[in-house]
Amino acid sequence: MVTFTTLGYGDIQPVGSTARALAGLEAFLGALLVALVVFVLGRRVAW
Repeated sequence: MVTFTTLGYGDIQPVGSTARALAGLEAFLGALLVALVVFVLGRRVAW
């Protein structure tokens, strides 16, 4: 399972639709958060 921490355990998988939905949501929000941090830092550097 790969989530926001990008730590992948191939032998651990979310079981059930709720767990899969939460794992997918965490992965999506993690990518969104990383993009937001890069955007904010980029604006501060490009004075």
